[in-house]
Amino acid sequence: MDSWLPLNEYANRHKLSVSTLRRRIKSQKIKFRLEDGKYFIFEEANSQSLPTMTPTKETTEASLPIVQVGEVATLPMKLLLEELKRAYLDSLQSKEDQILHLKQQVSDLKTLVMCLEKENSRYKGGF
Repeated sequence: MDSWLPLNEYANRHKLSVSTLRRRIKSQKIKFRLEDGKYFIFEEANSQSLPTMTPTKETTEASLPIVQVGEVATLPMKLLLEELKRAYLDSLQSKEDQILHLKQQVSDLKTLVMCLEKENSRYKGGF
């Protein structure tokens, strides 16, 4: 049965380092998806019978099998982009709220200064 495995589990099962898998994800050499900031790698049912590769001088990244990703990689990228947009808009809204709050504080301080200056001039005039 085909399945999606978390990055660490896939790395342990196939005796690969997590950094190697991340490089393959970045170069889109393996089928993956991103959910809630966590990578999952697609494992086909017959991949259990494939020999696992341990890096040697003879084996390089170029000799490893390449899986075309296509739509699988674009969907997580779209979701990630939407999540980034939402985070950016939330950040902007937060900054606008802070600016509004600071403007209100400045207005209150100006009012206080005006009252204190009037009070000060009243005391100076009274003596």
